[in-house]
Amino acid sequence: MINNKLVCFFMILLFSNINLISQEKIHTVHDSLKKLTYQGLYDKYILSSKDTVKSLIYLNAFLEKGIKENNKIRKAQAYSFLHFYQKDNNEKLKMLDISIQLTADGNHDFFPIVPYSFKGGYYYEHGDYKKSLDNYIKALEAAYKVNNTEYIYITKHNIGKLKSKIGRYKEALAILKQCYTYEKNKESIDVLPYLSSIVLLSETYTKIKETDSSAILIEKYLSLAKNNDSEIYNRLLLNKGINLFHERKIEQAYQNIYKSIDQLGKIQDKSFLITAYFYLGKIQLFNKNQEKAKINFKKVDSIYSIAKYPSEIIRKAYEHLIKFNKSKSDIANQLIYIDKLLKFDSINKINNHYLEEKIQEGYDTPELLNEKEKIIDLLESKNENFVVLNITLFGTILLTIFLFILNYRKRKIYQRKFEDFLQVRSSDATTEKTKNATGYKEDYYIKIPQEIMEKILKNLDEFEENNCFLETHITSTLLAKRFETNSKYLSKIIHYYRHKNFNTYINDLRIDYIVSKLREDTKLRSFTIEAIAKSCGFNTTSAFSKSFYKKTGIYPSYFIKKLTPDEKVV
Repeated sequence: MINNKLVCFFMILLFSNINLISQEKIHTVHDSLKKLTYQGLYDKYILSSKDTVKSLIYLNAFLEKGIKENNKIRKAQAYSFLHFYQKDNNEKLKMLDISIQLTADGNHDFFPIVPYSFKGGYYYEHGDYKKSLDNYIKALEAAYKVNNTEYIYITKHNIGKLKSKIGRYKEALAILKQCYTYEKNKESIDVLPYLSSIVLLSETYTKIKETDSSAILIEKYLSLAKNNDSEIYNRLLLNKGINLFHERKIEQAYQNIYKSIDQLGKIQDKSFLITAYFYLGKIQLFNKNQEKAKINFKKVDSIYSIAKYPSEIIRKAYEHLIKFNKSKSDIANQLIYIDKLLKFDSINKINNHYLEEKIQEGYDTPELLNEKEKIIDLLESKNENFVVLNITLFGTILLTIFLFILNYRKRKIYQRKFEDFLQVRSSDATTEKTKNATGYKEDYYIKIPQEIMEKILKNLDEFEENNCFLETHITSTLLAKRFETNSKYLSKIIHYYRHKNFNTYINDLRIDYIVSKLREDTKLRSFTIEAIAKSCGFNTTSAFSKSFYKKTGIYPSYFIKKLTPDEKVV
């Protein structure tokens, strides 16, 4: 179940604009739906996904649109998901085969990778590990072909499961660690695949008797699993119980395993339910209750007889049942379970031999060949790289010297600008104030009535003296309204008497203000640049830094760094 849930999760995540489908037979689609885009149909499907009948209306429309436009990718997506809605297993596989045929010759990022993954998951859930592996290897080949990293790791995860199934636990562990690290290091963690890698890694640690490592993962992620996925949560509970059994904490082991059974029975893969009953039998043996142990081992046999999920647990259960019937001199039942064990061994031997060969041929060997090619490329380029390395090293040294000199000169320039700014600031301010007060002889040419002009100039003086320019969202329109004039007059007077446009005028006032405050207030210097910017009316740090540099020739961070506590206001 997790396998197909995992692949489906990624399909929805990666194809939010090109998703689901419906039934093989195309029903009559309402004209209003024909006008919708694929995204529009998908959105409607999502909104009605809990209503199967209603949702299939939109899925039918999606599929019909793909067929009408003869869009192979859209149809492949449709048929890939269509298999989930088929009751007949043959129809499920048929849908996936159609999807594969539609895209087999292409180089799409996700097709035919997805239908191969779905087929691998289908066969895995039905205990046919041979066919499952065949499809996973095809999915992996297709993923490598288009360098689809996401599906490379999804498929590695699935092959890791199969390695674990045939007892190659250490090899499985190496693959699963890679998958766990990949999921953990993603910029945005996807919870379901992340938890899937954790539960399988935990189970594999348990199988090689590294229960401490398993227990650490379980305790760390159990609550996350509980809030996100019932199947994974109950598998972790089961595994926790097994770890506790190995630690001889029998009562706690029993409670955790028993608690998981109801939900494990609802999972398609019955191997977990088989494992749960097997360990309940082991717990009863530990408690010297032979009859209860026998009941649990017989449940293992009963589940396997129906579901045919191969597991090393089953052989051990048969061994216990044979031993139990032998102790009771029940020859008839003893022979029954001997026959079952021999049949299991025969089937399991064939399956495991096939899987061993196929894993080596389809996964291990290509992985080794990839590594071999990398090593050969490395050796062939060794001499060339050595020369390149020397040239690069020499160039790096020259670049470092150049940057050092450039940085040194830059620091000297900034230092000079800083000193010049402190020296001339007071006299500049006095000159500008005098200039602003006296005006020019050409007052006539700005064509503003004298009375209005004097009033605006008086308002500007008050505006500056009261530090009203610190208001964050001040504009020429708002200020003109406050002065009971129009923005055109205000802009003309600021340009003529302050020799700046409105924005520069406001920003310069703010910079003059904050320079004075920074020199007076040592606490203010410890604030972040963002906080300082907001304190003097700027909305953003970048706007503040840009205005500060334009006014002073240096950046605010450098100015603050150069200030010392004993400086006085000039």
